Amino acid sequence: MTTNISKGDIFSRYLPHSDSGTAIIKSVVDGVERIYAYRRLSGPPIVAAAGISYQQVFAPWWSYVFHSMIVMGVIILAMALLGGLLYRQIQQLLVAESELNAAQDKLEIIAMTDSLTSLANRRSFDVALKKEWGRALRNQSSLAVILLDIDWFKQYNDHYGHLPGDDCLVEVAALIAQSASRPFDIAARYGGEEFVILLPETELAGAIVVAEKVRRSIEQAQIQHSTSALGIITISAGVVAVCPTDKNSHRDSMAEADRLLYCAKINGRNCIEAASYQRVPSVVCCESNGE
Repeated sequence: MTTNISKGDIFSRYLPHSDSGTAIIKSVVDGVERIYAYRRLSGPPIVAAAGISYQQVFAPWWSYVFHSMIVMGVIILAMALLGGLLYRQIQQLLVAESELNAAQDKLEIIAMTDSLTSLANRRSFDVALKKEWGRALRNQSSLAVILLDIDWFKQYNDHYGHLPGDDCLVEVAALIAQSASRPFDIAARYGGEEFVILLPETELAGAIVVAEKVRRSIEQAQIQHSTSALGIITISAGVVAVCPTDKNSHRDSMAEADRLLYCAKINGRNCIEAASYQRVPSVVCCESNGE
């Protein structure tokens, strides 16, 4: 069987327009699509044509594309896995940071809180006193401190034991906290059976009211104390109010409150001694301003 190639596309479509060139056509011999290069020779009436299979030309390219897609797929999968791992690590770090901050907050609260009474501790009070002293100095406002002490508490411990003594301290602390009810008032355990209340922006008269409220609430609680002259737990208090200046300090105010507390003890206990001052007086005791 013979095939007339003159009826092919090269002769019928391309040679009439150009003596040489390239074309993608199907062979009239076997019907395979090929890329042909053709040229009409200048001498004899001969046309030279050579063709290569279209698929054969693009086979390496498709192989390259296929392998490239596999490599890209592996890279994308690896990046996705690494991204997921990184995201997980970041989330774990955020959780750990949050837990660390919460732990630090708890430790700070523990460090600033008396473990027995849950009031502020001495350290917390000292920080607050310095802060409020500076604020009162800037604002030229009054600041009051109430220093309280449980009467005959050593005898209470000796008679009832230290565990009931701790229970007594907890009960007294709760009553003190209830009486210092303003959000910015600070009630603290100062040490042993001593407590202190810091009253920012408070004049002497207001501080005496708070101190008397504390004294009365503890007296009315009727906590038994058989070795006390009064038969119940009572407190004595020294109350001082001061307008801070450059000539006095927060240490002076605490020294004055301690002096007034000593006066209350001398004057029979279960009472309040109070004073306003600009510098610490040199006298040993004072006249009673409370009951």
